[in-house]
Amino acid sequence: MAKITVTDSLDLNNLPAELLANLITVGDKTTLLVNPEHTVSDGEVSVTPIVFNSAGTIVLAVLETKASNVSTLFRRGTGSYLSEQLQWDITGAPKIGLHVTAIGGAANGVLLRAGVV
Repeated sequence: MAKITVTDSLDLNNLPAELLANLITVGDKTTLLVNPEHTVSDGEVSVTPIVFNSAGTIVLAVLETKASNVSTLFRRGTGSYLSEQLQWDITGAPKIGLHVTAIGGAANGVLLRAGVV
C-alpha cells in the first residue's frame, strides 16, 4: 500500500480520486476506527471523516477533525511507527471517506487502516 505524503484538497467539489474510490460502507455499524501508521518517529496526521450518501456521490456532512501523533515508539519495523487510534460515532452514515487534512513530521508518509464496528 502506498503511503500518503500530501494532504487532500479542502474543496469538496475537488476531492481526490483515491478518497472517492475507497469509501467505507457503514451499514448497521456505529463506530469508525482509524489506525495511522507513519514512516517517521515524529509523525502526525489529522483526519476528517466525510459522510456521503449511499451512492457515494453527495457529501452529507463533515465530521470533527482529529489528530494522531506518534507518542510512543511502537512500530512494525524500521520506518513504520504506529500512533494512537482515532474513533468517531458514525451512527446513520451511509458511507464514509477519510480526508487527510494535515500531515506532520520530517518527510512523513502515512498509511491509514480503517474499519467500522
